[in-house]
Amino acid sequence: MRGMTAALWLLLAGGGTIVAAAWAARLHPILDSLGVGLPAALAVLTLSAVAGVAARRRRLASLAAGMALAGAALLPLGGQDAPSEPIRLIQHNLLFNNDAGDLADRLEGADVATLQEVNAARPAVAALPAPWRAQVCAYTAVGDTAVATRWPILEAGCMDGGSWLRAETPAGAVTFVSLHLRWPWPKGQAAQVADLLPGLSALAAPVVVGGDFNQTPWSASVARVGAATGTAPLPGLRITLRQFDGWLRLPIDHVLVPEGWSGRAETTGFHGSDHRALAAEIGAEIAR
Repeated sequence: MRGMTAALWLLLAGGGTIVAAAWAARLHPILDSLGVGLPAALAVLTLSAVAGVAARRRRLASLAAGMALAGAALLPLGGQDAPSEPIRLIQHNLLFNNDAGDLADRLEGADVATLQEVNAARPAVAALPAPWRAQVCAYTAVGDTAVATRWPILEAGCMDGGSWLRAETPAGAVTFVSLHLRWPWPKGQAAQVADLLPGLSALAAPVVVGGDFNQTPWSASVARVGAATGTAPLPGLRITLRQFDGWLRLPIDHVLVPEGWSGRAETTGFHGSDHRALAAEIGAEIAR
């Protein structure tokens, strides 16, 4: 029994450390990286709580349950209905060596696409049928990015790991951004985000961001991008990256929308990539 109790305390300590790191992610990139493990930590803490009750270790069970609840509060659970006249957006990391031959077919019925790693897919982006037009930006660190739309483009530009355009939608002008962040600590994500913030803050509102953030929706990196653009991730936990035969599953592709907007997103197929695409329906009444 003592051995089991000791093991449960160790599990509680490990799970609690990850929950604490997720809450304190803004303090240091190391903590933001540890926060990626939040879902696994919640599973461990929940099992520890149940085992603690079974073993009549009430203090241990109470601590584990409390930590699990604290961690669960960070998850973007729930959902929203799509607006009556939504903007239909496709978000997808295409994978750098994928020519995305089905891209035009996949965008039928969509209004905007935010794309990453379009290196091999540049011809497919360039060949999108009228009235589609795209802003493509080179990015050697993680792969080229692009934003495409079937609406008139008012202005466009590039940034470090991103591309953007401002389009005239039926509800008014909206700025759409495609981002691709580097991997978090010990890689260079924190420095990249710091470099991006001034340019993101300068974009004309309202802003919609789609991207491969290489981070979870509860991360400090996503929060900083959201604060700079006046946006927040759509609710819901969507697994978009699967690695190591499915043992590693991460929610790292997101669509961020302005405060006051509603919307929903769901994962679709891989379409030749190692990431699942997101299909989102978003919108609000926008003042002209």
